[in-house]
Amino acid sequence: MTEERERLARIFKALGDETRLRLLAGLAVRGELSCGDFAALCECSNSTCTYHQRVLTEAGLIGVRKAGQYRMLTLQREVLEAVLPGFLDRLAEPVEQRADLVSIG
Repeated sequence: MTEERERLARIFKALGDETRLRLLAGLAVRGELSCGDFAALCECSNSTCTYHQRVLTEAGLIGVRKAGQYRMLTLQREVLEAVLPGFLDRLAEPVEQRADLVSIG
């Protein structure tokens, strides 16, 4: 597999999980989260949260920076926009505003 295909496979694998989509939506809305806030949003055990963070980091979708004693997670918006333009805006929309998710009748 080519390097580009491997990169795309990592990105789409990362996007293929509902918990990781929720985490990305939170980052899309807030811009940056501490690891503690990320874990609270994850609603899972620490080890599971760490796993999701690793998958998103390896896919290049989030970055980590130190801020004093805290680690801050930042969305790498340009990576997703290059692959799926408009995806983050759509992901961050409240469900009530999503015409495709509103039940008819």
